Amino acid sequence: MSETSTDARELVLDFLDTLGREDFERLHDELLADDATWSIIAPSLGAKPLVGRRAIVDFFAGANQVFEGGGGPRVTIHRIVAEGDAVAVEASGTGPLVNGNTYDNRYHFAFDTRDGRVTAVREYMDSLHVANVMPPPEET
Repeated sequence: MSETSTDARELVLDFLDTLGREDFERLHDELLADDATWSIIAPSLGAKPLVGRRAIVDFFAGANQVFEGGGGPRVTIHRIVAEGDAVAVEASGTGPLVNGNTYDNRYHFAFDTRDGRVTAVREYMDSLHVANVMPPPEET
């Protein structure tokens, strides 16, 4: 593994750990690029990409309203592969929801990094599970 791959791998592990600890200030100030994007690849959910580090941090901070006890799902990494500035992660996430359901999903995350920051995340998951256990988004 090249030095760049090692650095990108460590950055992503640090990023996921920081997200899990809900250290949103550090995510915003140190780990996300200004122009970072997070795309949930789930067309059936109508998910739109999050653009900019503030939008990403605000989205995850809002998980407090969906998961029992605040925060988001507990994410467990099963496999991580890095090549250059790209990192692939296979993971699972579990947690109780405020509506009484249990969230138990599988993910593949494709991370892009540059200059020690995350620039893009593409999140693939079981969108049918999300539709079945999570409350629908509020109509505005």
